Amino acid sequence: MLKQTFFFLVTIFLFSSCGSPDKKNLRFELSFEERQWMEKFFNDLLLVEGGAYTLWGSKAITEIVLYHYTDEEMNVMLQGLSKEETENCYVNDNYDLPNNWEKWEEIQSRFPIKKYLIFRSHFDEDEKASFIYFVDILKTATLIQSDYELFRRVVEFDFHPIDVVLDMRNRESVFWKKVRDSKESPLLWGLLFGYGKMNSLAFYWKYFDCPQSCKGFMESYPSHFSNPLPRGRVRISTNNFTIPQFVSFSDNDEVVMRYMKERESIKKTYQENDCLQTILHALTSN
Repeated sequence: MLKQTFFFLVTIFLFSSCGSPDKKNLRFELSFEERQWMEKFFNDLLLVEGGAYTLWGSKAITEIVLYHYTDEEMNVMLQGLSKEETENCYVNDNYDLPNNWEKWEEIQSRFPIKKYLIFRSHFDEDEKASFIYFVDILKTATLIQSDYELFRRVVEFDFHPIDVVLDMRNRESVFWKKVRDSKESPLLWGLLFGYGKMNSLAFYWKYFDCPQSCKGFMESYPSHFSNPLPRGRVRISTNNFTIPQFVSFSDNDEVVMRYMKERESIKKTYQENDCLQTILHALTSN
């Protein structure tokens, strides 16, 4: 039986190898105009919004909020920020993801993306913001499996991790509705967004679920941002993109250290001659 299984697996491998073209030898045909906006699109998606850590790193899901304000509405909103909020925000020059997202939706079907999901989930109530998700299917399913009992307790039914990840695009998905609406939602999304178990639990306990008996301890427990954001007007590029932003509860946070290493690796990947083709190959590789 073992020998039969071995030969079966070898046969599958040989047929797969013969039947699939080498992605490294393929070039995606793009017009000059497409290349121009797609380079900006992927700069914003991967470097400004951190999607590079999902494409080339350990981050299972990247969530991106697209704001749909007019220039006048944006100026009013900025004027309403407190001094502290103003000091801790920055404006990225040449950011055009909301417009380029519409263009990407029109041609996304041209690219055979199987390992990832890239989709718009929903708009907020006043339709001034929409939510984009970039998902590594296998990483996300593995993460859910590792904390299966926690997710099972929240959704109250059995499930297969890969099945529910593939169902993320379904706005009527019972699983994801329960995840979004549950009391434990901040904890679950912290895990899914790759902030690490200790950081996700500590953040949840400190701000959402702390009995009076431990409130003093959690309020006084030191924490800091994983990586301070730039300030003022900046242009994010391969030289100055940041690691994912989250609240860290450790001076020697292994999650922060991992992302720092991944950042250096990603910078080397971007040294390829044709960054756009490299990105498209990574998205469509088997």
